[in-house]
Amino acid sequence: MRLSAVNGRLIHRAVRGADGLLAGVLDKAQFWQRWAGTAMNARQTGVLNSVLDGMGGKLTNARWAALANALLIRRCGISTT
Repeated sequence: MRLSAVNGRLIHRAVRGADGLLAGVLDKAQFWQRWAGTAMNARQTGVLNSVLDGMGGKLTNARWAALANALLIRRCGISTT
């Protein structure tokens, strides 16, 4: 009997986690649908995706520049080592 109570809590926690993940995916899709008609370059799109995917902390000017630069380096295949 105790085992089934533990399993029930685990399943409940898993469903709550999946619900939160799905809500984030739907919010991101809704955001991109709303702004579909707005011209954005690849760097802007990449930074916005990072923010929408849950990048923690404040998005300062310096952080925006660092993210955009990292995305540019990755897209161009430039080695940083």
